[in-house]
Amino acid sequence: MSGYKRYEFDNFILDEKEAEDTSSQEEAVAVEELAIPEPPQEPEVSEIVVEPVEIAAPSYSEEELAAAKDEAAKSGYEEGYRAKTEEIDNQTTGLLVELDKRIGDLLSQREQLQKELERDFMALNMAVIKKLLPQISQEHAEEILIQFLDENFANFKSEAKLSFYFNPDIIGKMQAKIANLARINDFEGKIALHKDSSLGVSDCRVEWENGGVQSGSDKLLEKVNNLLEETAAEN
Repeated sequence: MSGYKRYEFDNFILDEKEAEDTSSQEEAVAVEELAIPEPPQEPEVSEIVVEPVEIAAPSYSEEELAAAKDEAAKSGYEEGYRAKTEEIDNQTTGLLVELDKRIGDLLSQREQLQKELERDFMALNMAVIKKLLPQISQEHAEEILIQFLDENFANFKSEAKLSFYFNPDIIGKMQAKIANLARINDFEGKIALHKDSSLGVSDCRVEWENGGVQSGSDKLLEKVNNLLEETAAEN
């Protein structure tokens, strides 16, 4: 070899100093390239201390407390009054319904009782009339007979002959009455009076050729019974 050469790269020659400088530079570049940037430091966060806030308790005057107390008492009274009123209304409604039902029952019972009383009254009247009828017939026999003949004489005045039958105790009083009725009704036929002890003192039987008619206490009793029934129906 001709002369001393530290490094030889083809035809490019670097002396030792240059080589050191170059080496230093390369190392510096390498260090710079390999250097990892430090992470940015986080900013310091100052601690926040939350202090409790004291809330002042509300204060009321005696007048306000008294007014609030009165208002509460009034509200409680009104609520209680409404509840009691509703309770009383419900009770009243129930009582009215029950009262209406009982009144209806009483009216129904009254009607039934009235019908029963009417039947009993009719039965009592008939019993009394049956008991009193013979005495009444005895006392008013003449009036009863005259009324019967007066109502019926016009129905048989055209007959040629009429036969009248009476109780022996009354026949003497009836002769003049029958003569008077014949004259009033223009009767021109014959009249005959007969005694019949089977007849009551207020009974009478009239016969003609093809018929006849008779009154008796049984028919009078039937008339009274019909009259009582009509009166009861009207009431």
